[in-house]
Amino acid sequence: GDEDNYQEKRGNLYGQTNLSFGFGEGICYLQQKASVNYWYRIIGRIYIESETRAGVTYFGVAPVTRSFYLGGSTDLKGWNPNAFNPRFYALEILQAGVPLTESFGIAPSDDMSVFIPKLYLMAAAGDNATLGLSIGIGFEWRTPLGVGVEPQVFFGGDGFKFYFELR
Repeated sequence: GDEDNYQEKRGNLYGQTNLSFGFGEGICYLQQKASVNYWYRIIGRIYIESETRAGVTYFGVAPVTRSFYLGGSTDLKGWNPNAFNPRFYALEILQAGVPLTESFGIAPSDDMSVFIPKLYLMAAAGDNATLGLSIGIGFEWRTPLGVGVEPQVFFGGDGFKFYFELR
């Protein structure tokens, strides 16, 4: 897109990484986490968002507070918290949404969207053949105060689970 001519961007790519080194009595480890997000408008305001996260413990054993735990409400939904504890992992989260107005038409701008039905697909892989998959749906409602309320239902390794998010 060209912001100078009032054309909106169709996509966005951003990422981050951090490196942790621990050294002390009985502890010596090197660990890295990274994430890359990609957001793309398909048609109008209909979008798809991809979030890829990865973590590697290069050497040593990280303490309990620095270990990788997948499952729960922050990453691989539909699984119990701490369902996976791999030395290294890759997590992919795909989300597709259609911003709608109060009359359930496609919203002409993000500010005018009130309802956003969403579809989620999540997959995680790690060492020791660790693999987890889940699929979910959500329905975000933006209140008049600007707070997003989103009930979600996910089906994963532990059956159906219900989540409720405020944004």
